[in-house]
Amino acid sequence: MPVINIASLSLNGDIEHVRSDRNCHTFKMPGNGMRFVWLPVQQGQQVVVQRLIDSGSRLENVHELGAAHALEHFLFKDGYAWSNFPGCNINASTSNNYVTTLYEGPLSLLPKYLQYQADSMRGKHIARVTPQQLRVEIDNVLDEMHRNQAPSAAGRHVIQTLNKHVINSGNVEPTIGLESTLKSLTLERLIDMHKNLLGPSRQTLLVVGGLPDGMGASDFINMVGSTFNDIPCNEHLHRMPSVNPRTKCGMRMVEMRRPSGAS
Repeated sequence: MPVINIASLSLNGDIEHVRSDRNCHTFKMPGNGMRFVWLPVQQGQQVVVQRLIDSGSRLENVHELGAAHALEHFLFKDGYAWSNFPGCNINASTSNNYVTTLYEGPLSLLPKYLQYQADSMRGKHIARVTPQQLRVEIDNVLDEMHRNQAPSAAGRHVIQTLNKHVINSGNVEPTIGLESTLKSLTLERLIDMHKNLLGPSRQTLLVVGGLPDGMGASDFINMVGSTFNDIPCNEHLHRMPSVNPRTKCGMRMVEMRRPSGAS
């Protein structure tokens, strides 16, 4: 695609241009602080969409270790995505710093997928999870946790130990969390977790791809603004953890010992 001159476009009041750098354009929703980054790279009829949520496991309280990872598993659990975006690569992941969602699919489905993500941010889809879906997915998360605790997952054990000695803000425990957190999870608690950990002010929407058929650059940018700007700010968000600068952090030797006694 040719370089887009944002200054020449007519934007509505739902979205504001922040900056552009080498045809990568950053915007902000004035109503809630959500950010939108668009890299208009033509990839045939394919588009990649990532929602980056600045709310990983570091925001978890001590009594809810594993909440961010559990929440990630339920972002698509109501089944809407699988019914409405067949053949697309739809996934999610969790780290200490972020929860992310991913879409790779046809450009023609982009407006529908963005509306789906906006509805998800409002909590509509997490509220549709059934008791049976809750039990099944908790078993899936527990299975993942047990597999990652096995000796064969040595690489993960190393990373987890390093995290505890390097991360200097918030919770530093493994992102998968505790079995007690997962087994005590209820539908009501799941909705509370959504309110505590997710909010538009901590989210960045990244779109890499061209324009849907029949849309110009102004139409597309304004459509994104109209879709996300009216999502209300989340007053229940956990506070971002304060950074605790480490002192006396020269060279150290750390022994990694599993509960079974193996080092």
